[in-house]
Amino acid sequence: MRKAVQSAYRPAAALLHVHTHGGGGKPGFSRVDLDSADDFVPGFFETTPRMPHGLLVLSNDAGHGLLWLANDRAPVAIDHFQRIDAPTQRECLRCLQLVTDERLKAEAQRYGVAGSRPQVVWPNGLLASTAVGLVVQLLTPWMSGPPRSAYLAYDANLGTMAPSDRLARRRGKPCLHYPAKAVGDPMFDVRRYLERLDKPPSVEPLVGVPVSRAARILDWFGKRFGRG
Repeated sequence: MRKAVQSAYRPAAALLHVHTHGGGGKPGFSRVDLDSADDFVPGFFETTPRMPHGLLVLSNDAGHGLLWLANDRAPVAIDHFQRIDAPTQRECLRCLQLVTDERLKAEAQRYGVAGSRPQVVWPNGLLASTAVGLVVQLLTPWMSGPPRSAYLAYDANLGTMAPSDRLARRRGKPCLHYPAKAVGDPMFDVRRYLERLDKPPSVEPLVGVPVSRAARILDWFGKRFGRG
């Protein structure tokens, strides 16, 4: 947690303590969770006092959270979640069976087998360059019709990169893991939103009403000869 707090110092960032209870359905906070939050959330505000901080608990298919907008305010419940820049109605890694719970568990069990500092140089250069090219296509006008989904297979023995037929078999089928309604604005920045809340409302200057010549003459006579 100390490294996370240090990384949130500059640039200022919000901090969320995230953990999982497993299972299904909407999870809830235990008494231990809430007591722990009373201890570490004030420390978050000491690091970045102008940012919101919170607590998030996940199940296998849902989430629940509390957000503190200021250190001296009571937390508010997070009423909905959005995945920013998620693929809309396209094939995701779980649709293509590249990411499964079984594979994640097996990979976690293999951590550390290659030593503390493993080096895989052979395919990394080509794969990294291809990934950068896909990002450039998605975020810039480099191509008029960038791909919404990409699944490329690299054969290190032949030195070739080609589209995988697994993606073609999924064409036309919607993604059930990240629905379109779960996609948010990729340019949203909570810091800009909070800055607008801190600024006092602007007051439009009063614009003088033009006075006609007849009104000025009557005003002069009133001042010259008295009103009454």
